[in-house]
Amino acid sequence: RGAHQPFDVVFGAETAGDGSEADSEVVRRFADAGVTWWMESISHWRGSLAEMRDRIRAGPPAL
Repeated sequence: RGAHQPFDVVFGAETAGDGSEADSEVVRRFADAGVTWWMESISHWRGSLAEMRDRIRAGPPAL
């Protein structure tokens, strides 16, 4: 990649997935800082398989 070519910035963390303004604000702050991809943390540490499926189905926070 050349010095003046665009690139992606990836960041991973957790949001509640409840459609709240708080979730949107978290992701918005990172987007404003230049993050181009948000990777939602999906893990057995966070909840059961069914809970993680529900979180995935909820989709990303609105921006």
